[in-house]
Amino acid sequence: MSFSNSILTVKGDLFNRLNEDGRVLLSGYQANEISADVIQSGKTEKMAHGAFTNAVLQVLNHSPVVLSNKQLVMRVREILKHERYEQHPCLYCRDENANAIFLGQLPHAHA
Repeated sequence: MSFSNSILTVKGDLFNRLNEDGRVLLSGYQANEISADVIQSGKTEKMAHGAFTNAVLQVLNHSPVVLSNKQLVMRVREILKHERYEQHPCLYCRDENANAIFLGQLPHAHA
């Protein structure tokens, strides 16, 4: 990995450098849909957050490799569909930014 203009990049064909405009927007649902909530029991109390956020955390916590913005959204869509949520996350960005690494993540060290 290298830093270029303070934008994290990975060399290789899989990921491209985030376009200089740097704008990437992930939406948890489409304009005609309702965002679902999830309540999970934590160690000491219940925590509530959106189904989209929950799915993003699942993907990031269980992915052994770095993901592009597009890959993340596609995996989140699969989880929401599997869990029967009727919302469809969207990715808004330039085409070249769809394949950029999501938030400059680093690979997990799995034991």
